[in-house]
Amino acid sequence: MAPPAHPKLQSHLSDQSLTPLLTTARTPPALTSLTTLTSTALTAHSTTLRLNMGAPRRVLVEYADSLVLTSFLAPPTTTTTTVGNNHSPAASPPGSGVGGTPSDGAESGETEAGEELGPPMLVAVVSAPADEGREARRAAARLEKVGREFQREWTAEADVDRGGE
Repeated sequence: MAPPAHPKLQSHLSDQSLTPLLTTARTPPALTSLTTLTSTALTAHSTTLRLNMGAPRRVLVEYADSLVLTSFLAPPTTTTTTVGNNHSPAASPPGSGVGGTPSDGAESGETEAGEELGPPMLVAVVSAPADEGREARRAAARLEKVGREFQREWTAEADVDRGGE
């Protein structure tokens, strides 16, 4: 395997339960750090929803020597209807549970019976040195694209499982 072009750039894609779907973390401490950044981002996402500021798409945090780009990949609106649940997203925001995780299955794309209805919201995190900001933005765009593809595949698989297309 070839060495990465930007070895100090870290990428991480996970769902709301902090399950890594794709990560460049090579050590347990790096994975823990990226998971913590994801958890913190989910808390910020939940807070903006509770403050009626709308759902954030991205968060950029810049430090003197590094930056963190976070993207929130909301599932397509056509697949997020939950059977038997009349709560609107504003009344019950994703990630409103402890530590930014969903407080019930309906918020993660499941019915009360545990039947999955659609893809979960995904969180993409890219951490990089400040001088690699352009590469970090490109990596974030690529990670968003991969995340959207995960969601499309999840939706297609769910449609087949339900006897759809």
